[in-house]
Parts: sequence; structure tokens; C-alpha cells
Amino acid sequence: MSALTQPLPQVLLAPPAHPQAQTRWAVFLDLDGTLVPFAPAPDLVVVDEGLRQAVHALHQALGGAVAIVSGRRRADLVAYFGETGLRLMGEHGADGAGLPAAEIPANLRSALHHYCAAHPPLLVEDKGATIAVHYRICPEKADALIAHMSTLREEMATHYELLRGDHVFEFRPRGITKAAAIARCMQMDPFRDRIPVMVGDDVTDEDAFAEVQVGGGFGIIVGPRRPTLAEFALPDPRATRQWLDNLLSHLRERAA
Repeated sequence: MSALTQPLPQVLLAPPAHPQAQTRWAVFLDLDGTLVPFAPAPDLVVVDEGLRQAVHALHQALGGAVAIVSGRRRADLVAYFGETGLRLMGEHGADGAGLPAAEIPANLRSALHHYCAAHPPLLVEDKGATIAVHYRICPEKADALIAHMSTLREEMATHYELLRGDHVFEFRPRGITKAAAIARCMQMDPFRDRIPVMVGDDVTDEDAFAEVQVGGGFGIIVGPRRPTLAEFALPDPRATRQWLDNLLSHLRERAA
């Protein structure tokens, strides 16, 4: 791990400041746990109209340099935010960032569906290029689940990695990361030549925090999870929403 990506002491994790005059940001936003609180199941998450408007207003204020980069399916992100020019990158960038990724193998998909059917209320989120098992409503099943997932990982290790997030395990193709999605975006307009900022909450956002640092930007961790590569912190999604509103006000005042 390079000096750029060493976890910083928690004492340094102050709330992020606003961009200085003439500074141009590109903002990348995770969804669950960052913009909205977690729900017992992914399909119970609510993105209210106020949040949609705030994200789209920020997108306009930053000249289009705002993206949602999430483990969710891109179709879910479209349902929440619409097809309005906002860049929506689902499945950690496998859908919407131009990263090459094949469908999850049928044997892995079948194994996870059968295991969860036999151990309710585990929940499979079958997304296409990635597949996740959620245990938020049954945390007591975590130990048995990780044992089963680890066995499957040994079989799939050549092409897939197993990620552990906030009450979720997920198989993801190797090379498909939020960092890679951000790197691809930063090569294109309107993101090119801007300072990248990543806002996220989970371990799957850590590679994105490292990537924005390499590009001269910084990460913002949402919630109490530590250690992290992020330089700044917000306590919860409510605070993220307030920060977005304040950032938008700042950008509008700067443009006036």
C-alpha cells in the first residue's frame, strides 16, 4: 500500500470543506448508506423527490460532473433518478461505466439461490454481472453464510472475488471496481481535468477513495466505519444530504 493510500487516523476526519474559488470538482456518490439509510431489503429503500432534485441540481451546477456509482443494478438507479443525463454506474461499474463483465456463471447463481432458499430469510440480490446475499434481517446467520461463501470462493477464485460489505456478501468479477469506474469517467468530459471527490460508506468504496486520491482528490466516509482511506467524514446519510444542499448553495453563490 502506498503512502497515498495509508488509512488516516480518525482524528483527522473532519467534515469536508467546499471547493475554493475556480476549483472544479467531479463528485461520485454511492447510494445505500450514503445518500439513503439502509433498509431491511434493497427494494425497500426510498429515494424521495427532494433527494432526486438535489442530486440533479448538483449535476447541473457542476456542469454534468456528478455520477452515482453503486453496487446496485443500473436499472435500480434509473428507477430512482431517471434517465436525465446523470451518469449512473451500477454493479460497481460493470453496468454503465463501460467495464467489461460477463454474466455470473449459472452454477454460482444456482448455488446461492438454493442455499438462501434453504436458509430463510437470507436474501439473494441477483444483478447480472454480480450477485449478493443480504443478511441484515438475520445477522445470526453470518458465520454459517461466510463459511458457505468461502467454499464457493475457492471454486470461483480465478475470475471472481468475494466482498464482505455492510450485512452483505457479494461475488464480483475481478477487475470490476468503483475505482476502475471512476478512472474511466475521469478520462471523459465533463469529468476530465477536475478534482475527483468520492462519497461512500462501505468497504467496497475504499478502492474508490484510493483512486480519487491518486487523481488529486479526496474521499468522504459516511458513518462510523474505520479504518478508512477517506480524509473526511460525515456521520450519516442525513448529514450527506445536508452537505449536498450546502455545496449546491455554495456553488450557486460562487456563480452569481
